[in-house]
Amino acid sequence: MNEERQRRQILRFLNGKGTKDIDAFCLYQLVDRCHYQGWWDLGVKLGLHIPPNSLDTHYQQRVNYLLKECRTHFNPIEKKDPGTGITPEIDAEVIKSYRLFKSQKKAFIEALKDYDANIKVEFNWKDLNENHIKKKLYWFFIFYPPGWEKSTFTIFGKRLGFGVHFAFIYYFHRRTSEEYARLSVGVESPLKNGYKNQFKEEIIKGLRSFKEDLSEFELWPTAGIHRGSKLLEIKMPLNSNTWKEAMDYYKKLNSFILLVLKKIKEFRENGYFK
Repeated sequence: MNEERQRRQILRFLNGKGTKDIDAFCLYQLVDRCHYQGWWDLGVKLGLHIPPNSLDTHYQQRVNYLLKECRTHFNPIEKKDPGTGITPEIDAEVIKSYRLFKSQKKAFIEALKDYDANIKVEFNWKDLNENHIKKKLYWFFIFYPPGWEKSTFTIFGKRLGFGVHFAFIYYFHRRTSEEYARLSVGVESPLKNGYKNQFKEEIIKGLRSFKEDLSEFELWPTAGIHRGSKLLEIKMPLNSNTWKEAMDYYKKLNSFILLVLKKIKEFRENGYFK
């Protein structure tokens, strides 16, 4: 069932319609769906309809956890967007996560620059506006080892894609509510669409002769939250030492970085970049 149809079903139930076939277990499943989708208010309201002791121990413990999460996320704090003056509701846990990720982003960038002063950093925001914090938009930054930045292209200040790049990205796993930072390598425009998978495939073939063990990393064609969307990726639990873990992983990729640099030059010479 698609998201919008499921949401309408829940709203119908809460409005007193279509309640005949909804038992306690169905309500548990709907609360689980609300938790997954981030419909915190609906999850809280559904929980009020689950009769005490109507579920077995396992499901009761699970629904208690889900409802606690929904209540936590539905207890907002208000802040004004400095750019618009709007006061969007921002969950206290989101603010906490944002500040933690921001601190790890800053520490990781400093470590990268200490490691190699020629690394180029893009999207190095100091603060995101409240709307982007609330929606978890742009919680990432981009960086390029020396030479990689030449895979990008900008006209009149407008970027036509990040080319072949590293990214450090916040990730929230809806099912487990666990938080991660993703260290990934993306392949975007201005590399032409018809050559993006070819680029990834040739890199993977080149890695077969490497002595370095890259088994910790996900590699194309399975890398990425969406299968095959990244050339390389590794996820790390988000905590106060994530920046150091990310730096340790990056240092393991020296040969990979040089291989990608060589391939960027080759594809550019062949006219595969716009």
